[in-house]
Amino acid sequence: MTVFRHLFLVVLLCSSAVAKPDDDAGLLAPVFDDAETRPVLQYVKDGDWVKVRDALLALSRPGFSHPHLARLRFLLGLACVRTQDWQGAVLVLDALEEAAPLVLDRICYLRGLALARLDRFDEAALSLSRVPKDSAVYKDAAMALAEALTAAGRVPEAADAWLAALAARPLDPDTTLATFDALLAAGRREEAKSLLRKAYFDSPGPGRKAYRAALERIGAPPDNPTPE
Repeated sequence: MTVFRHLFLVVLLCSSAVAKPDDDAGLLAPVFDDAETRPVLQYVKDGDWVKVRDALLALSRPGFSHPHLARLRFLLGLACVRTQDWQGAVLVLDALEEAAPLVLDRICYLRGLALARLDRFDEAALSLSRVPKDSAVYKDAAMALAEALTAAGRVPEAADAWLAALAARPLDPDTTLATFDALLAAGRREEAKSLLRKAYFDSPGPGRKAYRAALERIGAPPDNPTPE
């Protein structure tokens, strides 16, 4: 595993609610091995993303150079997203995949999220659409892409994007209902009805109530109702 992938793995794990062993932060040492960047290790380990962002921003002065500058930019972009500094995230992550191709999928995903939060939905959709299906973040990126296309008013594309998002999480009721609504908006009523009828009969009892209500809304209640 490359140092860069070690870096991303540790960053993701340290950003979760799960406590990390001390030695995991040590995987960042090949990057943060000098006096200026070493304090970031502890901030990442503590999950203090405000301090991570501020410490890395403080290094963004004229003349600063570092052998792992692309990795520092990636971590700064992640810190900006974690602290909801959407404009900062967009600026930091812009075109970063050219310098850090090993994490192109994460860069496109994070940048897409930030762009969507800034209501730049077309740009968000373009970035999110670049996340490959074999990526660990594809499931979330597919959902974000569908939401961005919907917000952009790109109705036909949004319907297809919701179908892709649903394929990535087929048992999720919220995604199923959103896909149903997107298909209706695109004029694909029979496809929407078929989708929800299948979901109704394939789902456990607790999931059927919302599906039945949606089908009744379009005058197509399911036949042979089962307990809900």
